[in-house]
Amino acid sequence: MATPKKKPAPKKRPDSVKKTVVRKVSASPQPVVRSFRRSRPSDPFFTFRMTHQTLYWFILCALVLGLGLWVISINEKVQRIYDQIDQTNAASDAIYVPLKVKK
Repeated sequence: MATPKKKPAPKKRPDSVKKTVVRKVSASPQPVVRSFRRSRPSDPFFTFRMTHQTLYWFILCALVLGLGLWVISINEKVQRIYDQIDQTNAASDAIYVPLKVKK
C-alpha cells in the first residue's frame, strides 16, 4: 500500500513589516581654490623620525643581510670540500704503480 503524501504547511507571513526610512544627505561643499601657489611642506623631506615602520625595516634589513652572509659561508664550506676532493683525486692519480709483467 502506498502511503498518502503530506501537504506542506503554509508559510506564515510576518505580521508587521518595517519600512526603511531613506534620509537625504546633503553633500559637503568643496573648498574654494583661491590660487595655484604651491603650499609649504609640513616636514622637510630629509627629516628622520624613529617609528614602528622604521624599526620593522631595520629588522628586515638585518635578516636579509644575515641570511646573505650565512649563504656565503655555506658556499665557502662546500667549495673547501670540493677542493679537498680534488686534491685527494689528484694525489691518487699522481701515484705511479708499475705493473709487473711475467716473462
